[in-house]
Amino acid sequence: LASGACAMSVPRVISRAELEQHAGVGASRTYWTAIHGKVYDFTDFVEKHPGGEKIIKLAAARDSTILFESHHLEKSQTRVGVALKNDLKYIGEYDPAETESGDPAFWNTLRKRVDDRLTSLGLNYHYGAQYIEAESAICAGLFLILTYFVSFQGILWLSPFMGLLAGRLGFLMHSGNHCSSSKTPKDNHLIALCMNLIGGSSFIWRYQHQVTHHMYPNDPTRDKDVHSGKPILRLHSQHDRYFWHRFNLPATAAMMSGFLFKWFVSDVFHTIRGKMVGIHIHVSLTDVIGLVLTKAQWFILHIAIPYYYFGARYTAESAILFMGVGAYYLGGTFIVNHIQDDLISDPKDHWAKRQVVASANWSSRSFFSNWVSGGLNHQIEHHLF
Repeated sequence: LASGACAMSVPRVISRAELEQHAGVGASRTYWTAIHGKVYDFTDFVEKHPGGEKIIKLAAARDSTILFESHHLEKSQTRVGVALKNDLKYIGEYDPAETESGDPAFWNTLRKRVDDRLTSLGLNYHYGAQYIEAESAICAGLFLILTYFVSFQGILWLSPFMGLLAGRLGFLMHSGNHCSSSKTPKDNHLIALCMNLIGGSSFIWRYQHQVTHHMYPNDPTRDKDVHSGKPILRLHSQHDRYFWHRFNLPATAAMMSGFLFKWFVSDVFHTIRGKMVGIHIHVSLTDVIGLVLTKAQWFILHIAIPYYYFGARYTAESAILFMGVGAYYLGGTFIVNHIQDDLISDPKDHWAKRQVVASANWSSRSFFSNWVSGGLNHQIEHHLF
């Protein structure tokens, strides 16, 4: 360099360990994330985010490239680029060894084609949202009415119908948590709370489903779904095989009946631990209070009250019928979408290709199957968009 010349500043490299210190909780109270190899501080943007605070907070303290790309349409990229430049603070470059990679050509082409097709039909990604909002209100109301008759009046035969409604609410909360039920964040959050109504936690579910599962579908180490029931069950071909796995099919069918009860218990465990299959969960005091209140209302309504009025046997029978039917409805739909031997992707591929390889569609042309499954028979499209 000539005398007096200034050397160009070298961008600071941010390690994964440092990134994980900025999750919006603890001492820092700042939100950092990595997108396309660059680390940003989005603390001041949380309340401004058009999609709401809850969805953007999932990006905190991790490489959120997958979440970023799958939640923003091709035609919104210019607006998003302006937000990255003006509303987020650039911190430095993310460690290349931790950065999402792969050829984006397939994803860029597909996203543009889908956007163009929807535009030509006069549709958008929230088309039909009003029907989801209406069904959510109807199903939640009916569920509460049946809860009254089962828990307070002792009408046991209504318990299976509660289970069917719990299944519907499970599919509806799925849309709400993905922010696909409405253009309004508050409406999406209200629909997401259907999860809390049936005994789960929308807060924990967002991490389990949108972070561990949607970012890493069928990944043997990072997808929480394929760890369900482990080691009793073996839901991934790369997991260790034990002698009892010769009975894996009937064992899976039997244990699926406890699907909803597992939600009720495991949410507490994950909140206390603050981690799920190696993925950090950023828990605030507000989250803990919400979890306690959610579990308390469910336990009082479905266990304590029927036990007080009708005894242990009735309580057990009603809970088994209600939770068993709901579990088979939800679990039977979810399990076929990914838990198959050949749905294994290459972790080195671009995230969009991994979604296609690790997902399966079924009965794609059936309107009935689409409704019954909450649209999840189109699993590939769901994972991409």
